[in-house]
Amino acid sequence: MAGYQFIHIESYARISSKDGKKQSTKNVAAEAERAPHACNHINDPKPHVHLYGLSPSKAIELAEKRSVIARDKIGRKLRKDAQIIIAGVASYPIPLAQLTPSDPGLKKWLKLTHQFLIEKYGDNYKGLYFHQDEQMPHVHFMLIPDLDPNNGQMRLDQIHDGVKARNCVTTGRAKDKVRAYKEAMAAFQLDYYEKVGKPCGLCKEGPRKRRLTRKQWQAEKSASQRQAEAFKNIKLAESSLHASQKKQNELEKFGQELIELENKAKAMHEKALKKQSEFLTIKSNGDEGIISYLSHKVNKFKFKIIYVQF
Repeated sequence: MAGYQFIHIESYARISSKDGKKQSTKNVAAEAERAPHACNHINDPKPHVHLYGLSPSKAIELAEKRSVIARDKIGRKLRKDAQIIIAGVASYPIPLAQLTPSDPGLKKWLKLTHQFLIEKYGDNYKGLYFHQDEQMPHVHFMLIPDLDPNNGQMRLDQIHDGVKARNCVTTGRAKDKVRAYKEAMAAFQLDYYEKVGKPCGLCKEGPRKRRLTRKQWQAEKSASQRQAEAFKNIKLAESSLHASQKKQNELEKFGQELIELENKAKAMHEKALKKQSEFLTIKSNGDEGIISYLSHKVNKFKFKIIYVQF
């Protein structure tokens, strides 16, 4: 039985933060690639599965190359502690020990998560990597802002909904900026839930955040699973209806073609009867009638030849 969704994004700079809470971009890549020095929190690190785009190191290399020539709002070189990349994590809430490599639920979740990132970020979505060396299977993904050709800026709000909403606040009050940021990130979570969580039978939030009892949580998970099954059945019904409609359209087209062929056959039959009647009339007039008919045809043919020459 599935649990609740988890997706999180975080921005990073070329150097680690002074308080040590944020790694540098290179350390982020090293952890994603399971470099020995970057995985002390994992008992048995395993190589990542590269699902899409650039490798973590190549993605970071691209971001850092852009940042070296980028400029800030007033035209200065970008500082080394400027945020230049977003690294995200999304987790599937069923322990690996309970899954098989070809688990249909996991495969569906991976496909929908990738589709969500493609549709939301387009060319700014640079890479997706699957990890299966921790309790829960999960993916890391990389997002890089474009380098504006007009002003040389790398705008993080291009790929971060919260930052974009915060930057749009014009009141100047900190609490308004915080509220805008939180509301935008809540909308981000809801969007992921509608496009990935719900179709996969996941709950939007966990039980602790909403103070649910175990019984309430189990009931909600069951409801989410039934909702996912209903969603799947609706999709199958829509697909079946579409196939039936297509078949019906093909039959109607075939029927129309038969009617047209029938009309052509009737016309040809009527024309043949008319020619037969003409022939019998000519034949009834004897040899003179036949000679007169053939002379008429020959003269008509000669006229056509002369007309074409001119």
